[in-house]
Amino acid sequence: MKNYTEYWLNKTRDGHPKMFITDSCSCHFSEDVKALFKNNSVVLRIIPGGITQYIQVLDIFVFSTYKAHYHDAAEEWIEVNDPRSTIKLTSSQQRILRTRLASTAWKGTLNSVNVSQSFRNLGYTWIDNSVVTIKSLPGCSFDPESLNFGNDIEDESNLVEEIDKVMVTEP
Repeated sequence: MKNYTEYWLNKTRDGHPKMFITDSCSCHFSEDVKALFKNNSVVLRIIPGGITQYIQVLDIFVFSTYKAHYHDAAEEWIEVNDPRSTIKLTSSQQRILRTRLASTAWKGTLNSVNVSQSFRNLGYTWIDNSVVTIKSLPGCSFDPESLNFGNDIEDESNLVEEIDKVMVTEP
């Protein structure tokens, strides 16, 4: 994760504050990674366990589409070759078949999913300063214009507090 973080930081340096959102898997945020974010004025936010399936682009748009394409490819292969009860494949043949099904499913997924649009559909990226809402978390919003990024924010911890003030979660 440290290598990816360094890569991401190099690609996103533009003088504006950043927030990096990740799930709660402990391998995603070692002390080194946390320090990298802090030293580069990036707020690290952790998605609580159990809700990633509702707010992560891969879970909502990509994985479900991939699974559907894989299922369709497998069903098509079965229809062409024989009913399930008569199919006998060696381990090697099974690996080859799974690889081909996975490749077919992935190609179908890439043709079906517009990843950048998926982020916008979820409310993760925006092109203006409008209020951000995540469609799968009704009642939660973020207004980027309510942040004060002037000189009165003295350090990273104050920046985190400032962002926490404007994160609105309604009951």
